[in-house]
Amino acid sequence: MAIFLSDALNQLITFDMTEEWKTSIVISESGIEQRRAKWGHVRRHVHISPRYLYGVNGDTLWDFYHARRGSYEAFSWFVPFSDAYIKELVGIGDGSTVTFNIPGKLTSARTMYEDGEENASISYSTGGTDGVDRVTFSVAPAAGAIIEISFTGYLRIWCRFANDKLNRPFFDTTVRDWGLDLIEVKVAS
Repeated sequence: MAIFLSDALNQLITFDMTEEWKTSIVISESGIEQRRAKWGHVRRHVHISPRYLYGVNGDTLWDFYHARRGSYEAFSWFVPFSDAYIKELVGIGDGSTVTFNIPGKLTSARTMYEDGEENASISYSTGGTDGVDRVTFSVAPAAGAIIEISFTGYLRIWCRFANDKLNRPFFDTTVRDWGLDLIEVKVAS
């Protein structure tokens, strides 16, 4: 797995994060709406505006973008400050896996949920993929069970670049002036 921006470079950026939900709305002839949530969890769009992108930093970002082959390969990006997050997707149970990566690092005030119900028969540790924290259940969550967590910490967003087409000669200027867009990718553990 790859991590986008080192902690040091991550501190040199500003960003906007937009949250997207997917709802199907059908309006009958009488004007009555029927709504259905198509997504169980939010999808984030991040616009990164680097404050400093000259020389080595620009080359580092270009190399990372090129290594991911544009929007093809997903990677981890950590929100550069600690905050509280509610019912973030951890994964889907398979009936045998007991250890899952939490979508955050340096987490505290954690509450785990299995199919919406609080589950306290767990333990937490560090050392997950890309430095995230992990949770270990005393009994494996049932196959198909949705596993979520509320926590305070640094959120990891599993994402990809929004663009497949960027120009190398103008990359530094484009990113410095316009920024980069990332789109969250939901994957089950």
